[in-house]
Amino acid sequence: KITLVDIDPLILQLATEHEDLRRLNHSSLDHPQVEVMSADAFQMLRRAQDRYDRIFVDVLFPYNFETSRLYSVEFFEALRRHLTPSGTVSILSPVEIGYEVAGDSDDEATLTLLRDTLQEAGFTDVYLYGEQRHSFFLAKTERQRDFSLVAWEESPWATFITNPSHMLAPRRLGLSRAPRVANSILHPKFFGVKDTNF
Repeated sequence: KITLVDIDPLILQLATEHEDLRRLNHSSLDHPQVEVMSADAFQMLRRAQDRYDRIFVDVLFPYNFETSRLYSVEFFEALRRHLTPSGTVSILSPVEIGYEVAGDSDDEATLTLLRDTLQEAGFTDVYLYGEQRHSFFLAKTERQRDFSLVAWEESPWATFITNPSHMLAPRRLGLSRAPRVANSILHPKFFGVKDTNF
């Protein structure tokens, strides 16, 4: 079963009713094993009882304190509570970093804050994967299993990452060794991500 949650009902309506979008998503939202919910993901996680093997997070980037709540200890803890023991969370990178971030202190500070926040929420392993405009974080509570290139190339996810070597050699988020500082709702920290659309 797949559960899709979006706070904007109009987006879901377009995805299910607009002919071009239905063709693009192969009418997948109509599949009997797909549950579509128009809800605030944070509130949904507080009420739901289900557990998931994989959770994919693609939310607004933390441009301000309001959107940074979706990158808080509290939100990440809610995600962790809904994972199966070997489950993983994938989070779209809020920084267009390519594969190398060394040398950009703003980007490193953002990644360090995200890593520390995930670890404070109970994720023991945090990795960075991907390429320019396609970077994402993978967070687990168990050690990562060996990566199989053959299994990857046969999976539908292979079309999203054009260089599989980035999957073979994930960047573990070492970054700053300063004392851990986490972003929380009660004690927010500014991520420093700039909205390039405005």
